Amino acid sequence: MIEQIELALHELGLATTWVSLAAERAHDNGTDGKLRVRWDGGEHEFPVELKHHVRAAAVELAGPPPPGAILVTEHVSAKLAERLERAGWQGYADASGNLSLSAPGLLIRVTGHPPRIKPPSPTLPFTRTGLPVTFAILVADARNTDLTQRELAQLTGSSLGTVNRVLQALRTSGHTGTDGPLRRPDQLRDQWTAAYVAVQPAVWPDETYSSPRWGAVTDLLEADLPDGALIGSELAAFRHGASIRPTTALVHCPPAARKELITAGRLRRDPQGPIRVRSAFWRPELVVGARTAPPFLVRADLLLADDPRLTEIARDRGMTWNDWT
Repeated sequence: MIEQIELALHELGLATTWVSLAAERAHDNGTDGKLRVRWDGGEHEFPVELKHHVRAAAVELAGPPPPGAILVTEHVSAKLAERLERAGWQGYADASGNLSLSAPGLLIRVTGHPPRIKPPSPTLPFTRTGLPVTFAILVADARNTDLTQRELAQLTGSSLGTVNRVLQALRTSGHTGTDGPLRRPDQLRDQWTAAYVAVQPAVWPDETYSSPRWGAVTDLLEADLPDGALIGSELAAFRHGASIRPTTALVHCPPAARKELITAGRLRRDPQGPIRVRSAFWRPELVVGARTAPPFLVRADLLLADDPRLTEIARDRGMTWNDWT
């Protein structure tokens, strides 16, 4: 908060110096620091008490403030400002740009700024809401395709607000620059994979089936699957050269195409069946031409199987599939 407040004062033509007294609090009247403000013709040092959030009703209950002190907080409403003045505070400054400072030769009053919008959490891209958007960004990067925010929203069924916040969070955490391209795609893929593994069972659970039409799971490699449906897990790894004999098949299927998939394979629910169907969180247009899920999703599928032989394949850093289709 101090940085925002100093910036606001600088924009008013004032110079500032902040001195933290956190380590000496017990010896300095209970304040957290000193804000020295200098202007043409004078300067004044304000004792500062820092509080992230203050309720108006709590001001008077807290007792008198330290002599000459100002309150620095996240936001000071008109009601809170009135209570602070009544309680004897010398002034206040908040992270939204509201200011009330007075000293001999100095009088500043700036009011009316609403609370600032906090930056999105850096974990947002890896939540239930953010994972689909981050997935689409990674797919677009793998295909050297640029997607607008509106396209990202349409292709993942997300709101524009969610897309905007995910992109902000990725910029804040250094995954993208101001011009958009991914700076550390490998690291982002790993984070996405770990987050997906953590939430998938609860958010996108599997349904298991057997099929009289696809007697061997490898039959799905040649089957006519609905648009947007992608083969994952061990069958996808097998298709791309992994030394494995797949015993199960996983199909990521858009919810709107599930009925078509069930009809195509004459699938019937079977708790012990070898075919698993999982809801996909993308629209078919995002994965046009692809037969299997992208490698970072397949890696997550393999880890979720909790099978040592599949975990070993998932750890294979050679599983990048430059010819991913």
